[in-house]
Formats: sequence, structure tokens, C-alpha cells
Amino acid sequence: MIAFITGGARSGKSELAEQLALEWRTQASYEAPTVLYIATAVRTDEEMEERIHAHLERRGSVWETCELRAASDLVSVLQRLQPQQTIMLDCMTIWLSRMLFEERIEPSDIDACWSECLQLIHERQLAAVIVSNDLNEGMPAGDAWTSLYIYWLEQLHRQTIAHADLAIQAVAGMPLVWKGEL
Repeated sequence: MIAFITGGARSGKSELAEQLALEWRTQASYEAPTVLYIATAVRTDEEMEERIHAHLERRGSVWETCELRAASDLVSVLQRLQPQQTIMLDCMTIWLSRMLFEERIEPSDIDACWSECLQLIHERQLAAVIVSNDLNEGMPAGDAWTSLYIYWLEQLHRQTIAHADLAIQAVAGMPLVWKGEL
């Protein structure tokens, strides 16, 4: 089962995703002891440390956190999960930027990697809540790198929504359901 939740910065998408992941955990055929939070961000500065700390406190002990050392580690993380585990990936936006700009992976290889991730979610019957940012609703990109990034992010969004059971846009903390039912 896949839920895709998107929204602008500070739109409440992570909180909605957390609530849904907890609901899915309790609705599973067995209630796993934790929900795995897969963090794609890197600890870069004091502000990021404060945000991470606030997220950890808000989530509490029912959550286990996996911080990706490299964005390309996502496939191996998914391969090691127990079948039917509930996970939350936060967020696809940072995952893609790390793949493109840190690891310098070609977009076609990123697309193949994401396809493999979606396939693993289905094969392992994971309950996956995937979070991303809306970046394509503002001014057109001013440079080629930003245009490339937004283009590939939107491609990954479309691919994810095609596989998703539920697609939600968060606006001011409110869910707008575009596909499926809450």
C-alpha cells in the first residue's frame, strides 16, 4: 500500500503523513512494534538539528529512524525490511536532490532506482507513506539545473502516484485527497 503526500514548505504534510503511517500500522494484519521513518535529509547546520530534534520528540518511541548516509542506500534499506512493515519516507524532494547533486547519478538511473524502490514496496507488501514537496507551482525556474531538478521531481511524482493507493496534497495542514480515500 502506498500513500503519496505532497505540499508546500511547512504545509503540514509531514504531520499528516505521520498520522496516516500510525493508522496503517494499527490496521496491518499484525501490529509492528514500530514505524520506520526513513529520513533523507543530512544534518547540515544548527537549524536542521533543531528541526530533527523537534520531529523526533513529536514522533515518540513508536518510531524508529533510519537516516540515509547516501541517498542511493534507499534500495538496500527497503530490501532489508520485514514484509508488511509500515514505513514513512520523508522526503522524496531531498532524496532526488542528493541523488542528482551529491552523488551525481544520471536521471535515467535515478528513475530506474525509484522504480526498483516502488517494486520492493509492492513485493514486500510494505505500507509506505511517501512525502514530497510541491515545487512546480511557483515561478518558472531561472536556470537549467533547477529546471532539470523540477522536471525529474515531477516525473517521480507521476510515477509514484501511478502506483499509489492514496494521493494527498497538504494545504495549511488540511488534506486534499486527489486519489483514493482517507
